[in-house]
Amino acid sequence: IKKKKRKNKKRKKKKRTEQKRRKENNMIDWKEEERFDKYKTRIFKFVLYKPRTEKEVYYKFKSFENSELYLERVIEILKELKYIDDRRYAEMYIEDSLNIKRLSRFELKNKLREKGIKNQDIYDAFEKFEEELRSKEIENAINILKKKEYVYLEDEKKKKVENYLYRKGYTHESISLGKEEVKYLHEKGEL
Repeated sequence: IKKKKRKNKKRKKKKRTEQKRRKENNMIDWKEEERFDKYKTRIFKFVLYKPRTEKEVYYKFKSFENSELYLERVIEILKELKYIDDRRYAEMYIEDSLNIKRLSRFELKNKLREKGIKNQDIYDAFEKFEEELRSKEIENAINILKKKEYVYLEDEKKKKVENYLYRKGYTHESISLGKEEVKYLHEKGEL
């Protein structure tokens, strides 16, 4: 009888310790899940504020606590939900720059590369807006030449303005068409 009682006590004790261990594991899982949710919420707020690239999200949150555990997982969730889509980001960036900025195609490509967008996504976005980009680049070259008063400059200063446009990434075609247009406007008396 004493042996049975001892065995029962041992079983009960073993069962209690196992229950306690399970409860502790559940607590750890619960706390881990809570930390993940806080991290995920912080990243979602960052992405919802304005469109972001995968690289921007990664570099913003890689130094945060426990980032190595959660960051890749959260980025995958954001990709699945289409909150991070580098191809769509490239298209939106190009569209915005067409309306707002005076950038050459070369400058646009470099800015998109800096943001971590893959070359194939950049190429696809450029293909979609090729004609608009070409005409906007020519228009921007014309505006810069007008602003610098290109037609009134001496040859040496004209060369400096042309070199400025080349350094900014404008194509030879855009610069030539811009120069012709500015000369034409000057001859017409509209400049």
